[in-house]
Amino acid sequence: MRRSFRTWAYVAVVSGLLAAGLVVTFTILKPTPPRRVVMSTGPDGSAYEEFARRYRERFEEMGIELVLRESAGAEENLARLSDPEDEVEIALGTMGLVSPEDSPEIRTMGAMFFEPVWVFYTGSELEETLPAELTGLRIGVGAPGGLSHFVSLRLLDLLEVSRASNELLPLDAPAAADRLRRGELDLAFFGASAGTPFIRELLAADGVSLAHFPQADAYVALYPGLTKLTVPAGVGSLPRRRPPRDVTILSFTGALFVKESLHPAIQSLLMEAATEVHGEPDIFHTQGRFPRAESFQIPLSDSADQFYRSGRPFLQRYLPFWMAVLVKQILAVLLPLVGILYPMLRLLPMVFGWAFRRRITHLYGELRLIEMEAATMEDDQERARLSNRLESLDERVRRLRVPESFAPLVYTLRLHIGVIRGRFTGAG
Repeated sequence: MRRSFRTWAYVAVVSGLLAAGLVVTFTILKPTPPRRVVMSTGPDGSAYEEFARRYRERFEEMGIELVLRESAGAEENLARLSDPEDEVEIALGTMGLVSPEDSPEIRTMGAMFFEPVWVFYTGSELEETLPAELTGLRIGVGAPGGLSHFVSLRLLDLLEVSRASNELLPLDAPAAADRLRRGELDLAFFGASAGTPFIRELLAADGVSLAHFPQADAYVALYPGLTKLTVPAGVGSLPRRRPPRDVTILSFTGALFVKESLHPAIQSLLMEAATEVHGEPDIFHTQGRFPRAESFQIPLSDSADQFYRSGRPFLQRYLPFWMAVLVKQILAVLLPLVGILYPMLRLLPMVFGWAFRRRITHLYGELRLIEMEAATMEDDQERARLSNRLESLDERVRRLRVPESFAPLVYTLRLHIGVIRGRFTGAG
């Protein structure tokens, strides 16, 4: 019974450790990536929406559903990502719009594209320069929640332009661009990539000019999140030379953000997709300049950092995505099990040997008691009783089943039993 109890106790301990290893594997290491992920995008027709659509196509190829949620733009995207109750786990946004103190759970996947600040105006009186004195103008400041709205209000404040002296219209980008072309706006701010359709249209439009920032270096020096860019003359329309000369503008940097809890395999897939989506050239950068391992205030994701250092994860270089995930799952399960079972298997012979030696010692103790009692026996009845005990002990020893390595212990014990038996015979 004692042997059975020890066996079951050992099995219970090993089983408990194995169960604990599996719990750690599937809760902390999370080997299984989700098959559905939610991404916050941007307004319909925006560059954000186009980028997100291409991400979705890449995810569909890997068998993962990427759900796209339209938003007003960068500010709303980052607000959703900062909300722990919101299901959004991926979002496009702008570096510098959120701080790590306000959103400690957000990580960036790096810089993905330029987000220039476009200031278009109608009429020749502005002379392609954004002046400090703007009054009586109809100004499109972008829809609340988008980068255009964020940029326009801050630039107007930096230039000390009176909001009360102008009519500020919170229009979305396509509507503002349309009204600007029709002459219904005097000035409009846009935060959008160079490839956005309405930006290309405005660059080529007659009667619409792009504002020049002659003090761009000062802006960049005062606000490190900004970059100075040059819009080449004629990039909007070569035949009509639109714009007529090089124009200096300011730009933020667009980035891909994720919740820190997003599965590492999904983050790696994001980086692969980002290389395809954002690696193409535009008027401001050459092929392959983006994505880049940059992080302004928000920390870089561990998965992104590893991707920039060594490229795609090892398994995903040689195996399809889900096969690589499956192999990783198997390894994630096996490694903890091996880590538990290997030392257990190493200890098992030691534990068994200790238990068997302890049992032999106990049997020697019984033999010693018989020997001590035999030294003081007084009659044949006592001799017969001790002889029966000795034969019973010998039978128990003989019936022991042990590995060959422990056989010498058993034979030695039986030899000693024979010695004591000889004393009984000699005494008789």
